[in-house]
Amino acid sequence: MFFGLLCLLKLRGARIVRILHDVDELRRRRRLLRRINRALSAALTDQYVFLSASSREAFARMFPRLARPDHPTLFHPHFRVAGHERPPTGQPARPALRFVGDIREYKGLDRFLALYAAQRVQTPLEIIGHCDDPHHAAAIRSRIDQARAAGCTIDWDDRRPGHDELLAQLPAQLPARSAP
Repeated sequence: MFFGLLCLLKLRGARIVRILHDVDELRRRRRLLRRINRALSAALTDQYVFLSASSREAFARMFPRLARPDHPTLFHPHFRVAGHERPPTGQPARPALRFVGDIREYKGLDRFLALYAAQRVQTPLEIIGHCDDPHHAAAIRSRIDQARAAGCTIDWDDRRPGHDELLAQLPAQLPARSAP
């Protein structure tokens, strides 16, 4: 019935997106059924979204034919790890906008920085994150310099934050850019 619904949605023009976290099989039984399920699902799936870098890497190892560089990875917080049912709340030390996490082109931080500078926003911006792409990192540095020249306050801590730091942030998410 599930695949019938997916087929109907595809016929109506829907794009099917699968969100993956754990790609390892929980049970090793029924391997043939799992292969059939995976093949049918893959044929109907337009895009995969991964909730961790490790799940993306495991997927690429296990299913190299399905792995493509345009499949995005979105951080998936584990609030129960630290004993919290939901994110901790509290007042920040100072009012500020924050970007916390890996800096990737699809997240649109460069566009945000351009708007931030153009509007001469007086609320400080704190960026805690690292960019692996040297060209994109240079573009981010350039945008930060432009914003500072416009009178904006920006602090960039160029490193990967740990899960505890991510948990401690008061999250506010901006939509990620879906295409370049």
